[in-house]
Amino acid sequence: MKRLLLLSALILFSCEKDPIKYSLSVISNPPEGGIVNPATGNYEAGERVTIINQTNNYFTFKNWSGDWSGTTNQIIITMDSDKNIIANFEKLDTDGDGITDDIDLCSNTDTSAAIISATGCEVEIFYLDDNGVTIKAIPIAPTGSSSKFK
Repeated sequence: MKRLLLLSALILFSCEKDPIKYSLSVISNPPEGGIVNPATGNYEAGERVTIINQTNNYFTFKNWSGDWSGTTNQIIITMDSDKNIIANFEKLDTDGDGITDDIDLCSNTDTSAAIISATGCEVEIFYLDDNGVTIKAIPIAPTGSSSKFK
């Protein structure tokens, strides 16, 4: 009987359980905004994972969302559950004219310009008529707008 109890105890205490694993999924939003590393993986419970992001041209990193929030480029998470994390990027507008850098042809447009074109360039709203004397405004010039005549 003692042998049976001893054998049962050995079997009971020698069995190891499989470690608990959790899945990680990290995506870029929008996908063309940048890359994340790692993007996916399975990790043991309690394991710490370092996640970094790298922006692509014409984008800046905004923040993390989903199962993590913050604004640093690199984060360290502890795997205590399945994690879905989003790296949020946004397009750059370096000169603040409302036209993102990926299509902005005029990188230093004055933000007080009356009209800014779809390519980020100031639109001249006044021009000299063919008679060489009369100054005219273009048809889409806002009423009451002013500008230095060049």
